[in-house]
Amino acid sequence: MGRSSDAFDYQGILTHEFGHLTGLADNFVLDFTKEVQTMYGYASPTSKVVNGVYYIESYQLRSIEADDIAGKNALWN
Repeated sequence: MGRSSDAFDYQGILTHEFGHLTGLADNFVLDFTKEVQTMYGYASPTSKVVNGVYYIESYQLRSIEADDIAGKNALWN
């Protein structure tokens, strides 16, 4: 099943919100070298730029990466 151009990816959004439950904050520095940026603060159903702000596709929030784990460990260890 393909992605709809007007629907958020629930797995991506829930993974991002789970990061907040563990204490992680939004990251507003976009790293174009990474495919997945779980805690990036701007997401939409499609990639776009609005008023100079780049929004990534919500499916790009789907997985917990090494930097997310390091952030959690810094808060909880």
